[in-house]
Amino acid sequence: MGSREVVLAVLSGLLLVLAFPNFSVSFVVWFALIPFLWLIYESSLSRSFLYGLIVGLVFFGGLTYWPLVLVRFYGFLGFLAWFLPVLLEAVTFALFALGAALIIRGCESWGRLFLLPAWWVSLEFLRSIGSWGFSWGVLGYSQQPNPFILQMAKFTGVYGISYLIVLVNMVSVELLLAYRESGEARYLSPPAPRRWRGLLFKQVGLVAGILLLILGGGCFGYLTGRVGKEPLKVAIAQPSIPQWEKLEGGKEEEIRGIYSRLTEEAVEFRPHLIVWPETAIPGDFSAEKAYLDDISRLCGKEQCYLLLGSLFEEDGLHNSAFLLSPAGEVVERYDKIYPVPFGEYIPLDPLFGWIRGVAGLGEDIVPGEELTVFKIGRGTFGATICFESTNSILCRRLVKKGARMLITITNDAWFERTAAARQHVEMTALRAIENGVYVVQAANSGITAIIDPRGCILEETNLFERRILIGEVAFAENLTFYARFGDVFSCICLILTAGGFLSCTPARKIFKSRP
Repeated sequence: MGSREVVLAVLSGLLLVLAFPNFSVSFVVWFALIPFLWLIYESSLSRSFLYGLIVGLVFFGGLTYWPLVLVRFYGFLGFLAWFLPVLLEAVTFALFALGAALIIRGCESWGRLFLLPAWWVSLEFLRSIGSWGFSWGVLGYSQQPNPFILQMAKFTGVYGISYLIVLVNMVSVELLLAYRESGEARYLSPPAPRRWRGLLFKQVGLVAGILLLILGGGCFGYLTGRVGKEPLKVAIAQPSIPQWEKLEGGKEEEIRGIYSRLTEEAVEFRPHLIVWPETAIPGDFSAEKAYLDDISRLCGKEQCYLLLGSLFEEDGLHNSAFLLSPAGEVVERYDKIYPVPFGEYIPLDPLFGWIRGVAGLGEDIVPGEELTVFKIGRGTFGATICFESTNSILCRRLVKKGARMLITITNDAWFERTAAARQHVEMTALRAIENGVYVVQAANSGITAIIDPRGCILEETNLFERRILIGEVAFAENLTFYARFGDVFSCICLILTAGGFLSCTPARKIFKSRP
């Protein structure tokens, strides 16, 4: 492994970081993978794996640097909270490089052109699902500044955008390699010189046509898309309470006072719904009856509903969202289904249980079992808590169950003024496009936002700005293709990838050798 190759790998990782917040140079991602793919084309399997690991470490280390803030609270464990996820995610890049090297050796130009993006999407999809899913770094999220491109998520989810990005990078690499003499590339076997020009022009033309079609369709959908009728006024409280104040104790009365004043201000606007962020109440929900009765009397003056986050003890400790009627009655409750591993609970307790004592963590959060669709007046909505809004499958299940608007309550104060809050809200915006619904995000420290079904952030707060955000939303009338049928595109990519590996040269030799 030479210094030139390492530089190219690091360059690719850095370019990918630039495409995401807080840099948000989104166009960079359309050529950021070229150095990485070039290395895969030229390298052995083992070296491809190592280059992938380097790219992944640089990318995820730079993109998700914000857990390092936790060192302030948890010391060396805070460092591990950053490094271990970075290492695990980097392994997915290494696996991509290994699989891509196999596909390059066994497939012709057209085959690898479409199989490599499918392999990339397969890995993105698989690492994003389940209770341990982590979807940070999915390439499609980088295109938040490009609303026309984003509209294809209505059909393919965010992963379709990733596919397109990798496809463009692939064509660029094929074009660059084609100008080299065929004998120079160590493992690539390009077509004869007279044939590759026509072949590449066909590939470039096809990809350009796909891009124009998507841009045209996205432009039409963005400009003509309906965003619902019968507006519903919402008031979202952002209390801007630093995390260290919530942790140290003794601030309960002050925190209650902040929410009371914000709610008084919100009621003056006569909203239909007031939203508080995650774990807004200092204590357990059941222990705050007197305080909530006072808040309910405020809301009842203007017949406002209140959605709030609180811890709740019932067969274990839950991180919950409660909907209170104007009369102060609990209409419905949602318990967070996907608590954060090592943050809200310790998995594999016999192996990692010691962390609880060292970090001073309290009782584990018990996962909820059911999705909840809240009913309010003329429509329904679903709630997600914290990073659940980055889970496209969970949000789609809510919409499929009957929710016609989504509300995320979160507390991103843990990560202070880092890029975490901006990355979070931009990922949440994709849920609006995928499902064709309004999304409201209520954050303790920011970013609190109202997002329309086209993914446009209509209103938002600044970080650590104490205020009430007022806006209008509407309940969706029609569901998108993605909301109705789910991750069809990602499943097709999984099938294509499996078929590609079975038909590539190394695998084919194995099967042919059998009697």
